[in-house]
Amino acid sequence: MAKLGPEAWPDPPEDLRPLLKSPRPLHSLLRDQRTIAGIGRSWVDEVLGGRRACRRSSAATM
Repeated sequence: MAKLGPEAWPDPPEDLRPLLKSPRPLHSLLRDQRTIAGIGRSWVDEVLGGRRACRRSSAATM
């Protein structure tokens, strides 16, 4: 449990930029529970679809 990132719900972090400074693909980074806990595939797909972002885009470029 100590390695989990901040919870996505009900109180998500105000600013995710520090958590997303990584060259990893954005989809896998958001699914990683060490980055932010509680986000599943459907939420990640919804977030990326809403931003029209490619799931292979680097998090650092967002």
